[in-house]
Amino acid sequence: IEEFIRNLEISIREFIFMDPFHRWFPFFFPQVWRAKRAAAAMQKFAYRVMENYRNKKASKDKKGEGEFEDDTIISRIINNPNYANDDERAADVIIFLSAGHDTTAYSIAFTLLEVARNDPLELETYRQAASSLPRDEWRRIDELQYIISEAMR
Repeated sequence: IEEFIRNLEISIREFIFMDPFHRWFPFFFPQVWRAKRAAAAMQKFAYRVMENYRNKKASKDKKGEGEFEDDTIISRIINNPNYANDDERAADVIIFLSAGHDTTAYSIAFTLLEVARNDPLELETYRQAASSLPRDEWRRIDELQYIISEAMR
């Protein structure tokens, strides 16, 4: 994923701020070629994501392990009949990955900061999570539900 982020930065830097000379004479500017290679690498990464999803789904179907969890963003992109081809799907996978990266990180960081500022809430949530509750039962912790609801608001 670090390579994806690095390629995204290279592509954005060159393609968004491209001056007319770079557009008209790209063969004179090595940064244009570097940006094109970075964009191709991002597209290849998106194709690998889609291929892994399809292989996982096919493997589950083949083994007869029941219903494959199909309510994810990637499944909605892949199974949407409105796309003309996989190039359009790959573009949306790239958009999803790049758009969700910073916003999700900032939201989680802000939520954790606010929880850390509220000592009683933090301690009670930690106490309940550290109790003998199995990890799959953590969703029943009221304080954790309050934190998630407040963060989503």
